[in-house]
Amino acid sequence: MPDASRKPRFTVVLDSNVIISAFTHGGTPRTVLDLLWLGEMECVISPFILAEVGKSLREDFDWVDSAVERTMTALKRHCVLVHTRKEASTPGLSLADNRILDCAVQ
Repeated sequence: MPDASRKPRFTVVLDSNVIISAFTHGGTPRTVLDLLWLGEMECVISPFILAEVGKSLREDFDWVDSAVERTMTALKRHCVLVHTRKEASTPGLSLADNRILDCAVQ
């Protein structure tokens, strides 16, 4: 559990692929997620990102619902959940990447 008296050194928005990779493959993405768990950084997340993570863990990695729900609960507990108001429409970016950008500009 992060130390509430400590201020995170920086704030990030993690792409859903980074979060998924942290849980399924480890490596550098896992190290990034560990910084979040330790309170070394603050992560802003949106319902869109949570939905993408949950869907991929279920469909692409065959996680059972209870494991996905525990993961979603942990992410919600450690991240700042924002409900985006604007929808970016940046040429050259996919719809999903534009939703990540929405989260970043909040």
